[in-house]
Amino acid sequence: MSAAEPLSAIRARFGTAMRGVVLTSDHEWGDELVREYQSNSDIRFLVQTGSEDTLRAAIPKYGANLVLVDHGLTGNETGLAVAERVAQAFPKVQVYLASTEPGQALVALHNAAVSRGIRSVIGRPFTSEALVTVVSSILTHDQQAQDMLLAQTGGGGRVGGGRRPLQTAGSHLVAVAGGKGGVGKSQVSVNLAAMIRACPTADIATALADLERYAGSTHLLLGPTIAERVRITDWLAMAPDGVHALDPGDVRDSLIQELPSGLHVLAAPECIEDHDQMTTELVTTVLNNLRLMHTVTVVDLPAETTEPVLTAMHLATVVVLVTNLDKPTLNKSRAFLGEMRQRGVDMGKVWVLFNRVPAHGLISVQDAANVLSEYRVCGTELPEDPEVQRTRDLDQVTVLDAPDCPWSRALRRAAADILPGLGLELSAAGVSGRRGGGRSAPTKKRKFLGLF
Repeated sequence: MSAAEPLSAIRARFGTAMRGVVLTSDHEWGDELVREYQSNSDIRFLVQTGSEDTLRAAIPKYGANLVLVDHGLTGNETGLAVAERVAQAFPKVQVYLASTEPGQALVALHNAAVSRGIRSVIGRPFTSEALVTVVSSILTHDQQAQDMLLAQTGGGGRVGGGRRPLQTAGSHLVAVAGGKGGVGKSQVSVNLAAMIRACPTADIATALADLERYAGSTHLLLGPTIAERVRITDWLAMAPDGVHALDPGDVRDSLIQELPSGLHVLAAPECIEDHDQMTTELVTTVLNNLRLMHTVTVVDLPAETTEPVLTAMHLATVVVLVTNLDKPTLNKSRAFLGEMRQRGVDMGKVWVLFNRVPAHGLISVQDAANVLSEYRVCGTELPEDPEVQRTRDLDQVTVLDAPDCPWSRALRRAAADILPGLGLELSAAGVSGRRGGGRSAPTKKRKFLGLF
């Protein structure tokens, strides 16, 4: 590892690669995993077995801290049942489930597994990078939740004010970014948050925070209901530097605004002087507290690389880069992502989302994907749609006022891909158009219209 390479969440937690054991009836696949991960710097599978008893003996023998159980075991029991017992018997071991279940069945299996103490489910086949990304994301979330709880309790285990600690497992912090202004980033942020909150298949606690400069635009896109708004700088009086955790009741009462839909909103600073007060310390406090209180927190970021923006991207569990299909925007988006990589942002959590895609443009979606082939491109793009401008002119949220327009339907599909396991898949089911779990990177990059 070079001196400039950031330390992964796995090595930051364990100091070295995780030691893994595989339980599977598909011994050819198990042997392949052991061979493939021999030189992996984050995860190394040491042995594979088809016996639960052998697995239990191997965990202390090899000092394993990671177990991967194949759901499709032969015999009378599923991998889910075995993995649950292993997780209960070895609470300090990270237990994951692998499955070949398709689509919605995989989502249902994931929900069942997490409720039984299994960390996550990963679909087979998977790449080594995909597994490392999943494990790293969960370890990062664990650390953030622990830090917040310790801050709330003062390290003593008792939460101030007698309140129970909030459960943060499975919460998502979605940072919506753009390489330049004018790509529709705020439109995506507002509609994504409103759509998640209005999800008909699940009651998802959702917040929207605007870190834009000089009042931002989320309050305008949300319409007149947010004329009198709470701003991020209003937290300064209750969250001075060094105070990272606030009483959730105080936050709910005075530091966020609740819309009739139940969506919680925190607006951008009002003026230049206020924006200058939006420090890294304040952003950390605000986003960690919002994440503790909500299943999903969507953050609208300005198109710049200030320290508060970088802080938000580091804290995020998902980063969505919104871009258009014109040459200058694609060039700036690629440069923006390159700078984020250089400054230590985990590119494994970044999704590229194409917005305002015309039916017939000079640059196709595939050509744009070729330009950004180093990054994961969402398998659903948002089309050019007059309903977006119409609803904006009427101070309406597009996904709520025109839920069946092409843009709204595409956003539901994209959200289901980017945030699996929340029930968004069910609300997107039956929507016409292409679905995808991320566009595969082209095997060969090519120069296109001067983009490279």
